[in-house]
This record gives sequence, structure tokens and C-alpha cells, in this order.
Amino acid sequence: MSLSLQRLRSDLTLQYEANSRMKTQIEELERKLAQAREKERQVLSRNRSLSLQLKSQEEEYHKVQHRMSQKELQYEHELRKKEREYHRLNERLGQLVLNKNQEKKLGMKLLNTLQVSSSRGGGGGVGARGSEDISAYRLVVNHYEEKQKELILENSSLRDSLCNMEKELVTLLNYKYFSSLSSPSHSFINKADEEVESSVHEREREELLDSGHYQMPYDIVRQDIEENLRDKYDRLREYIVSLKKGHTSSSSESYDKEIEDLEKKLSDYRDIISQQELLLEKQLEESSSDPGGAGFLNESKFLKKEEMLVLREEKNKNHEEHLKNEEERLSLLARQLDRERRNFEDKKATFLTQQLDSSVFATPGKTTSDLDSFFLRLNSTPFSLSTRKPSHKKSSHYTTPGPGGPPRSILKPLQTPYTPLRSTGRKPSPPPFVNKSIVTPFKSKLSWVALPCG
Repeated sequence: MSLSLQRLRSDLTLQYEANSRMKTQIEELERKLAQAREKERQVLSRNRSLSLQLKSQEEEYHKVQHRMSQKELQYEHELRKKEREYHRLNERLGQLVLNKNQEKKLGMKLLNTLQVSSSRGGGGGVGARGSEDISAYRLVVNHYEEKQKELILENSSLRDSLCNMEKELVTLLNYKYFSSLSSPSHSFINKADEEVESSVHEREREELLDSGHYQMPYDIVRQDIEENLRDKYDRLREYIVSLKKGHTSSSSESYDKEIEDLEKKLSDYRDIISQQELLLEKQLEESSSDPGGAGFLNESKFLKKEEMLVLREEKNKNHEEHLKNEEERLSLLARQLDRERRNFEDKKATFLTQQLDSSVFATPGKTTSDLDSFFLRLNSTPFSLSTRKPSHKKSSHYTTPGPGGPPRSILKPLQTPYTPLRSTGRKPSPPPFVNKSIVTPFKSKLSWVALPCG
């Protein structure tokens, strides 16, 4: 039996030790699990913030790419537009040159003119030939007149077209047109060029006011018209060349600058991402080298302390507000008590004067000892503003809050020793004299104090 008991006791001790060992292992595992969860939470939050930053950077990059594509499309569209205008003007110039060359070829020359035969033949043959020649001459003259009319009409239409062409050139070189092109989309035009073109436009407008200039004979007006048109074409050609140069240079420079800025931003973003990855790796290495997880525990402790400090600050703020409200309430109560004290002193003074008039001076046989006993009796009686019966319980507080209203104020007199009146052997004076001389010292001897509530 003793051996079995010893075995059982040893088994129990072993079981207790195993149980305690298992408990310690469970606690260690729970602590490690909490540390691992905390690490996982922090890593997830950091990864989430990094992913948000990457998304925002990708969105900015896509926005910049979209803007660049839009600018490229706009640039190509403007180039096509300018090329179309340039081809249209070249075609117009070619047509005008062809029409001018055809004018020179137009004309009618009489070749192989008919000569009158000088041979004298039969009378009948000569008359027949003369009538045929006259009819041929008439046909030729009529045909020539028709051609001349057609040429006159063509000449007038050409004059009108020339005038219209010059008007279109003037409107093209107008100052308003250049001011519209000097918008933000055409900011490459200089202000000096605009001033020059505006002055040229004013001069050309004055020339266009003469409507009969193109109706004069062509031999007289030919040189002026050619010089005017040549000047306008040269100006238009210079303007188109400057447009091409300015647009290509400005667009290429702006495009290169935007690409450089984007490359700088991308390099900066890549550096930031690499630095963040290095920091994450360092933190993971530190956490792996720290098996106890003291860093994370310290962080959690600091967080708890910060939360406690914030809660304490909030409590202190609430307590300060409560104290301010209590101070305001106590100041109001002190004012009320002061008013009540003054009213009570006035009532007490009137009451004492009435008592003195009625009791002391009503009977002439009263002596000074009776007056002294009367004043001592009055001085020993307590007075209060409350209408309730005074409680005989001893307490350090002099005010108790009411059930549904302001606190009840209890006014307690200061017990000052009263010096009795000395007997002078004189008779008491009449009542009016006593009311003025005795009430005032009595009021000075009884001083009432309003004690605040706790």
C-alpha cells in the first residue's frame, strides 16, 4: 500500500509538472500568435498604403499619357489643316496663272485675206463673186464681233475675280485674323508681326476703297496690280513659313520638355518605391531577429499609453467645464444669499425696534439689567431664512440641496460677547431717541454670515 501510494504521489507530481509545462507552452504560443497577428496587421496596412500610392501614381501617369496623345492629335490635325490651306492656295495661284496665259493666246487674227480680182471678165461672173465675198466678209465680221463680246465679258469677269481675290487676300492678312490666331493655341505669333500686319492691312484697305481701279485700261493699271498682288503673295508666303517654323519648334520643344518631366517623375517614383521596399525588408529582418517581439510589444504599449493620455485629457477638459459651471452656479447662489441676507437684516432690524418699543420702553420700571438679559436672549436665539424646522443633526455643512430646487441656505450668527450697559442712574429716554441709538449697535453686534453649500 505504501509503495502504491508513493507511486500515485509521484504520478500526481509528474502530472502537475506536465500540466504546468503545458500551460506555459500554451501561454508562449498565444503570445507568439498575438505577435504574429500584430506583424501581419502592420504589414497589411503598409502594403495597402503602398498599393494606394501606386494606384494614384499609375492614374497620374495614365492622365499624362492621355494628355500627350491629345496634344499629338491636335498637332497633327492642325498640320493637316495648314497643309490643306497651303495646297488650296497653290491651286488657286496655278489657276490664275493659267488664265493669264490663256488671255494672251486669245485673239483673232485674219489670215489669208481675200483680195479683189482685177481681171475683167463677164459681168455676170463678177457680180456673183462680189456677192460671195461680201457675205464672207459679213460672216467674218459677225464672228469677230461675237468673239469681241465674249472677250469683253471674260475680261470683266476676270477683273471681278481679280478684285475678289485681292479682297480675300486682304481679309486673310487682316489684323482680326491674326488676333484670332494669337490665341493660346497659336501663341507662337509675335506681337511685332501683328503690328506690322495690322499696318499693312490698313494700307491695303485704303487701296481697296477705290472701286474703279480695276475698271481702268489694263495697260495703265497692269504694273500696279502686279506689284500689289506680288507683295501680298510674298507676305502670305512669309507668314506660312513662319507659322510652320514657329509651330514645329514650339511643339517639339514643349513635347521634349513634357517627356523630360515625365521621365524625372517616373525616376523619382521608382526611387521612392525602392526605398519603401528596403525599409520593409529591414523591418521584416528586425522582426525575424527579435524572437520575443519586444519591438511590437513596445509599440502596442506606447499606443495604449497614448490612448490613456488622450482619455485623460478629455476627462480633464470635461472636469474643467464642470468646475466652470459649478463656479457660475455658486456665484449666482452667493448673490442670492447676499440679497436674502440684506433683506433679513432689514426685517430683523424692524422686528427688534418693534420689540424694543413694545416690551422694554412700554414699562418705565425696567432697568439696565433687564435690557442686558433681553439682548443676551436675542443674541442666543438662531435665525434662518428657510421656513422649514431646523434639523438638530450635527454636520460640517451649512446648506443642503432641496429635492427639486435651489439649496436651502442657513444663516448662522456669529456669537459675539455682549457687554452689558452700565447703570448710570439716569432714567430711560423717550422711544424716538432709543430707536436711533440702540438699534444700530445691536445691528453691529449681530453679524450674519452666508456659508456656501458644499
